[in-house]
Amino acid sequence: MFRTILDLDPMSAGPSEITEALTETPDEDPGTEPHDDCDASIPDHHELMEWLWTSAGYWDDGKFRKALGLIEGAAPRVCTPGCAHERIAHVARECGRVYDRIVASLGDADATILTAEATAVANALDDDVRAGDALLTAVVRTLQTGSNEP
Repeated sequence: MFRTILDLDPMSAGPSEITEALTETPDEDPGTEPHDDCDASIPDHHELMEWLWTSAGYWDDGKFRKALGLIEGAAPRVCTPGCAHERIAHVARECGRVYDRIVASLGDADATILTAEATAVANALDDDVRAGDALLTAVVRTLQTGSNEP
């Protein structure tokens, strides 16, 4: 309990430290605000998918896969340690593998939509960290700008 819940060393924690740890509320945790700011900067998954569904000219002919590759190879712009952006290169690599396995069977358009929808799985892997939506946001922005950089 001391180490896991209170984040205290049971051998050195004094009564005042224990009392303080027990009376802290989650709102007082200074570590959550940067994650909230990061999360607020990431559009909703459905909004990103709507853009993909209605903007095929931006991502056709393998452009979606190319954007995944660019993001996979780039250093992420991290808001704060542990934020969603910290994980997007890894998620891009895994999504690229999914795309590569299915594109021959489904074609570029369906592989793009299916892979984009699958980014939501990454959101469920870590509580309160929307790495999948952060990746999809980076892909959409890369496609919208036509840039060779994420």
